Amino acid sequence: PASTAPGDSSSTVVAPGRDRRRSRLVLAVIVAATVTLTIAVVLRLTWYPADSTAINALESTPAVEVSDTGSTIVFRPRETADTGLVFYPGGRVDARAYAPLATRVAEYGHVVVQEVPPFSWLVRGLSHPGYRWAILTARGIEERSPEERSTP
Repeated sequence: PASTAPGDSSSTVVAPGRDRRRSRLVLAVIVAATVTLTIAVVLRLTWYPADSTAINALESTPAVEVSDTGSTIVFRPRETADTGLVFYPGGRVDARAYAPLATRVAEYGHVVVQEVPPFSWLVRGLSHPGYRWAILTARGIEERSPEERSTP
């Protein structure tokens, strides 16, 4: 049976418990949204450190010379190399974590230059390799002579 709200002279009929169900639904939606947002924030701020294997791969070997300038890590084969790879690590991954992969590529005779992103890039999880490539390319073009700029 339906009843009218106390003090309500209108003819609106309110089913018993309907407001209570609506309140529970709203509360459930708020709790679900809060939990989802919290999980998303935690996952977004989580970054992946380098393990001991990666840290050990930062040491030079008889086949690969490793140098770290702070902003780049260079893996150079001790034999002459005529090709190279510029590597941009993932936004939430410690750049050193890729050292085993870079060492392996250098062992095959290719120089690997790995950019170490600033701390804020790691925390925010922003990966903009295309943007960084454009900046580095533009800098390289500016440093070339006009004749060199016109050649592909």
